[in-house]
Parts: sequence; C-alpha cells; structure tokens
Amino acid sequence: MKWRFCLVAAVLAVMVDMRLVQAEDGPWHSSYEKALEEVKEKGRPVLMLFTGSDWCPPCQMMDRELLDTDEFKKWAKENVVLLELDFPRSNPQPEQISQQNARLQQRFRVQGFPTIVFIDADEKELDRISSFRPDVSTKRWIGLANAIIAAGKPADPSRRQAKEMNWRDQQVPQFRAHWDALEGRPAADLSVLSDWVQDEGKSWEELDGKVVLLKYWGTWCPSCRAATPRLVDLHKKFHDKGLVILGVHTAKGAEDLSEFVKEKQLPYSFAVDGDSALAVGLGVQYVPTYYVIDRKGRIRVAGAESGQFEQIIEAVLEETPGPAWLTDHEKAMTLAKTSGKPILANFTGSDWCQYCAIQDREVFRSEPFASWAKKNVVLLELDFPRRRQQPQAIRMQNEQLAEKFALEDFPTVIFMNEAGEELGRFPDYVPGRGAAKWIEKAKEMIGAQ
Repeated sequence: MKWRFCLVAAVLAVMVDMRLVQAEDGPWHSSYEKALEEVKEKGRPVLMLFTGSDWCPPCQMMDRELLDTDEFKKWAKENVVLLELDFPRSNPQPEQISQQNARLQQRFRVQGFPTIVFIDADEKELDRISSFRPDVSTKRWIGLANAIIAAGKPADPSRRQAKEMNWRDQQVPQFRAHWDALEGRPAADLSVLSDWVQDEGKSWEELDGKVVLLKYWGTWCPSCRAATPRLVDLHKKFHDKGLVILGVHTAKGAEDLSEFVKEKQLPYSFAVDGDSALAVGLGVQYVPTYYVIDRKGRIRVAGAESGQFEQIIEAVLEETPGPAWLTDHEKAMTLAKTSGKPILANFTGSDWCQYCAIQDREVFRSEPFASWAKKNVVLLELDFPRRRQQPQAIRMQNEQLAEKFALEDFPTVIFMNEAGEELGRFPDYVPGRGAAKWIEKAKEMIGAQ
C-alpha cells in the first residue's frame, strides 16, 4: 500500500509541475506582473482564477466542464489574459507564488473558491463570478463574461458614465472600486430608517419614478452643515421636475435633527439611520456621502461629487425610466383581464443575480422593449432579493408563484394569460442576445405584434 501511495503522490507532483510550466509558457500565467504586461500589450482584461486545484471539488469541476473545453480556450485566446492563482493544500508551489496569491486574495477580498475576478489594465475590478454552477452551459458562461467585459469598456455609457464625466468625489480615489460595485444595484431598503421629517416616500416603491439625491450626514459635521444651502437651491430648482432630496442622519447626534430642520426651515425630507443599517447597505465610509438613485430605485452614482450635482441631476432626470412594473400579482391579473393583454412575469434576483442584471440592462431598460411592452403585455416583477428587505406579503406571494410554476433558475420570464395559466417561458438569459432577438422570441410565444 505504501508504494501505491508514493506512486500517486509522484503523479500528482508531476501534474503540478506540468501545470506550472503551462502557466508560464502556455495560456495561463502564474505571475501577476507578467499577466499585467500582456494586458498592456494586448489591451485586454485579466481573468483571474482563484482556485484550490488539489482539494476543491467545484474548482476541479470548473476545470473539466468549462476551462478545459475547446469553446472556452478559443474565447479566452481572443478576449482575455488568463491568470491562475492557486491555493493548493498538498502540492507544493514556489514560495514567491504562494505569497503573491495570498496578497491578491486579501486585496480583492476573495472568500470562496472558485472565484473569477476580471480586472482592467489599471488593476481595477470590473466584476466577478463567484462559484461554479454545472448547469450553466459554456456558451452562457461566456456570454456573462462578455457582458462583464463590455460593461467595463469606457465607450459603454450605461455603467461607466460616472467615471467618464467626473461625477465621483475626486478626493477619495481609494473608494472607486467600492462605488463601481454599488452602481446599477438596487438601493438599500429605506424601511430601516426612523424618525422621518416631512417625508415624500418611505420606500423605493413610493418613490418610484422619482430621482433621489440621498445625503448621508450628521448635524455634528461642519462640512455637512455647510452643504445645506446648496441642497435647498437644488430642491427649489429640480423638485417640480422629479427630484427628491433625502437627508439620512447618523445615529450620532440624531436627537438634534428635528430642531435643526425647523430652525433652518429646510424643505426636503429627512430620516434617522438609528442602527446604521442603511450605512452598511450603502457602504458609507465617511460623511457627507452622496448617492443619486434613478427613477427605478437603482444606484446611478455612488460617491457623487457635490460640485457636479446639477449636471448629474439633469442627466439622470432626462434618462428614460423604462416601463412601469407591477409587483402585485392580483393587480396584474385584473389589468390583464381589462386590457386583454398577457402578463409578462419576470422572476429575478435583483441584488445578487448577475444574469438578471444583464437581462435588465440589455433588454428591459431598452427603448425597443419599452415600446413593445406598452402595447403588448402587462409587466409583473417577482423579485427574490437576498440583501434588500421587501414587504412580507410580496415575499410570500413571490414564493407561492415560484412554487406554482416550478421555478428552477433565475432569471426566468413566464408569460401568463388572464386566468394565470402559463403560455410559455424563457428559462434563462444568454448575455448579448439583446432586445431585438428577445422581443422576436416573445412575439412567437404569445402571438403579439
């Protein structure tokens, strides 16, 4: 038995040596510096694979079912620079590589394996794919990767506009990657706030269709107080055009808020973040910090630059809000009966599902979809958030509908008739499909124009 163990160990050692040789001479780098050199030469992002090659079953499955396929290899050769950051438990690797990988794991806050992180030539994270799902085809995985890469290109206006136009607070560049991760996501739930003063809406549902400038601040902060007259001017100029200003006060000094508002005769809304739950949800690092939330409750600009407020607000107010989505199934059924239109039910995970976010960006927020949907369907969003709270009645409704229609994955779009019977479904979304192809398929399914 002992000689067999030695033989297996020898074979594993040879495999590791072969892997390291391939990383240096083949498609996969093992050196971060060498990968960056190739990035600057070819103008492509780095695909960093954090893996445990000799102990992590999902990592090994990803190797077999994705990374070792001809389809992936062909795509990678044309689109990315490959960097493997391995964390073996049995197989030795050079100390320099081990130390490098540990530093990068800490720097990019990687907590599980496998994790793939995409970075650009400036070493800024574009996005990441955490874990591996064997039910996701190579084609669909590549579609997601392409969408991540495309979203990080400067020419794309939907995600990087805040950087391009200097809408961010330029004094704290260390938070740029953090703000990148926030933009485009649903804003943190407002139900955690208390002690409201002259509110215009205590939830994103109530503020639907409004652009919100959210200021996280405290009366004890001199620079926060100094900015107050500027916000009053913005309220006067843009309130009638759809702007709501919300000042969220820290738990510290909250007892002075009401008197301060009354004394200064401030016309906009205020609330207190007593448990700092909103600060955690928004990732607040300092005060004052400003966020611009679009008409659908998504963070449009995180860490907004106060000197750019007018430009930001004017631009976001002019953006197409997209079609209106119902969240109440019974109301959608009633509207379907009175209008004679089928229901388009979007089962989504708005604050965690990458494919859902891409479908939303590529299809549901597009002008062609808005025009088509207005004429042909009743829109119903059935959300399953993991970080954002939602009313219990909506949560229970969505769970019951997911069970009724035997939901297996996110996103899934199900078309229903006025009786609630399924007409057809899109069980997933392939990134890059776009609005035109999506609409054509929908027309075939429901016979719409």
